[in-house]
Amino acid sequence: MLENSKVIVLGCSHSELALMHALKSSGVSLIGVGNLKTALGRDICDDFHEFDYTDHMQLGVLARKVGASFIVSACNDYGFFAASKVSAELGLCGYDNNEAVETIHYKDKFKALLERLNIPTPKRMFSGSISELVGAWSDVGATLSPQKKYLFKPVDQGSGKGIAEIKRSSDVSEFSNSLASMSRSDACLIEEHV
Repeated sequence: MLENSKVIVLGCSHSELALMHALKSSGVSLIGVGNLKTALGRDICDDFHEFDYTDHMQLGVLARKVGASFIVSACNDYGFFAASKVSAELGLCGYDNNEAVETIHYKDKFKALLERLNIPTPKRMFSGSISELVGAWSDVGATLSPQKKYLFKPVDQGSGKGIAEIKRSSDVSEFSNSLASMSRSDACLIEEHV
């Protein structure tokens, strides 16, 4: 089934190496994509295209051009978004629809799903953009109890990146500044820490 297929592999880093070797031994043509000249899997590929694999437009152009049968996501959420989007556009299998992918990834959307399904989740104190939070901080801050702990979370980061405990109101502007440099969405969530 895989033999003679053209498989695009995003990233080609250490996280994808085992899968790349298995695909290669199955007789597929590996097409790597990434912007690292030192990507560990680059030499395993039959062809390598140097660009940011999270750019779904460029990835779509490449997938159409080479007649890709599958796209293997890199081991990060933005790579998964790009692979999911392009796979949906081209009718390739292996990914959930974009709405499901976004609901699972974005903390505010996932929290809203849990709330709709009446699944217990820490109380949401704020959800929106950083500029909205800074503008509404006096109102939001007034709702926070000094006896409870609260977490500030960028909605689009994983692995705990950007999550911080709010201990005083000055923390919000500090966290807001650090979020601006790491988040692509400029959105955050404040919830009770349980």
